[in-house]
Amino acid sequence: MSPSVRKFLSVGFPLDDDAAASTSHASQLSLDDADVILFRLPHHGYATGSYAGKPSLGEYDSFPYVRMLNHWRTELANAVNDGKTIFVEASAPDEVYVDTGQRQYSGTGRNRQTTRIVNAESSYSALPFNLPKHTVGHGTALRLHPDGRLLARYWQRFGPSSIYEVRFDPDEKWQTLVTTKSGARAAGLRALFGRGSIVILPRLRPFSGYVHVPDDEDDEDSDEPDAEQMREDADDDDKDYRVASFALVEELLAIDAELRVESVRTPPPDWAVDERFLTPRLAKARTAVTELEERQRQLQEQHQILLQEHDDAQELQSLLYEKGKRLEAAVIRALRLMGFEAEPHDAGGSEFDVVFTGDGVRMLGEVEGRDKSAINIDKITQLERNIAEDFAREDVTQYARGVLFGNPQRLTPPDDRALGFTEKCLQSADRNKFALVLTFTMFSSAAYLEATANADYAAACRGAIFSAEGQIVQFPPVPHTAGGASKTKRRVAAKTR
Repeated sequence: MSPSVRKFLSVGFPLDDDAAASTSHASQLSLDDADVILFRLPHHGYATGSYAGKPSLGEYDSFPYVRMLNHWRTELANAVNDGKTIFVEASAPDEVYVDTGQRQYSGTGRNRQTTRIVNAESSYSALPFNLPKHTVGHGTALRLHPDGRLLARYWQRFGPSSIYEVRFDPDEKWQTLVTTKSGARAAGLRALFGRGSIVILPRLRPFSGYVHVPDDEDDEDSDEPDAEQMREDADDDDKDYRVASFALVEELLAIDAELRVESVRTPPPDWAVDERFLTPRLAKARTAVTELEERQRQLQEQHQILLQEHDDAQELQSLLYEKGKRLEAAVIRALRLMGFEAEPHDAGGSEFDVVFTGDGVRMLGEVEGRDKSAINIDKITQLERNIAEDFAREDVTQYARGVLFGNPQRLTPPDDRALGFTEKCLQSADRNKFALVLTFTMFSSAAYLEATANADYAAACRGAIFSAEGQIVQFPPVPHTAGGASKTKRRVAAKTR
């Protein structure tokens, strides 16, 4: 690609155009590689509750959402300061309450009450600039403002398909491009920020209607006559979406080119930096900018350190809902907290999820997560093969004891999971004397050990694994909940037998 070609990136706005990249809001992607950005305001996703009449996110969902808003606010600020063009699709603000993680307590004993502390957040928080005063309201009657010549060609192609969800009051900092029918309120705006440009566009109706329907080889009804017609219709929609994507990128790049021509300014010549031409106001502004940039650099370093600490602290939660390598890493971490020496093994042509040793006992583990189903006998069979392969190694003189770590129905809340290991899996584990571990039952034990490093409790957890020959491991209750295992552990243990 020629260096003169502007790189286009859409965020949260899927495009079917080979020349334009698209990414999701959750990607944490940098905007440094892009020259022109199309940004769709994010949505909070699934809210589990409500507060003051608005959706409210739980503790688990709140941090990623706020982190996402902060990420895009920083990236968009850097982009516009670097002279890039940002197009924002103006949707109604998505307002939600987020859990701050802070709690207030009142009362004692059984009367003690816990109050969550929440903050109001808006999708507009992802923007590094303040939009003019606005009013939420839907409509379709829009017209190009006399000062909106910048959008003339774009409006010919996309004006008929544009709608508004929010209307802006006139603001001297913003140039009105598109108005509602009366002309008193704006639905499209433009402003200069830093060395770049911001263009606010009305929502695009066509793109919201296109849904890609992939072929489904497992569809039992795929041979029915109407199924073929439905697929042909879907193919037509895909073609229309691709054409619309190409046209949109083409028009936005044309607007960007015009904006760059308008915003070209002569760079100060070398002699202009002489102190004789430095006004007191300019000197003061430069000092303020330098100080602010230094504070921003320090805050960014602290931010990265805290994010790394958060990601590391979150690893144990993978025991609850992950699969694959992330679940394997969480299992290894939990085993280490319990006093085992644990490592994955990948050498000499052999690859095992985890090999761990404690109290003179060497064990080999297989780790599996399932979205909706129970852990089946295939994983026991795999574990048998791994143990035989391990024993065949020259440096191994005894068979390792087998442990199957399973995370069934991983996307279902632990208390609601009805499945664990299949009956065949249980029978095979009993025959082989393999221990069975439901990873989500390891969580509370591992979290307690991470906080306390209680050696006696760690020894009790190791003992629970050692003693579970052909059975599901029942970890001891953590000291602060003495009086019995959790309801989740008891319920799952009963249902898998």
